[in-house]
Amino acid sequence: MFQQKFFKTRPDGSQDSSKEGEMEEVDIFSTARIITFARFIVVLFAVLVLLIPVLLFLMTSMSRACMAIVVLLFVFIFSIIMSLLTDAAIPEIFIGTSTYCAVLVTFLGNLQNART
Repeated sequence: MFQQKFFKTRPDGSQDSSKEGEMEEVDIFSTARIITFARFIVVLFAVLVLLIPVLLFLMTSMSRACMAIVVLLFVFIFSIIMSLLTDAAIPEIFIGTSTYCAVLVTFLGNLQNART
């Protein structure tokens, strides 16, 4: 399976390459690989949460109220992701959420000026 090939290591530190007929008694998972994979997933979620509202604003024509709801929804999702998937403290979450909201509102303001 993918998890076993990617995350397992041998006791001597080399990558797992078990042979036919050998019985393994202990599975050793590489902490560095698991942390790298987890960070990749967090970055993927962050990029998606950043790009989805921008793509929604560009590809659809929404009313201002609908745009405000989309901004509110994605700012809320961003703050939840930041608090659950990272070990950020409350001030860091507040600063990150405020910055994200400012970026979305700035993009929204520029988009409204371009359409008129």
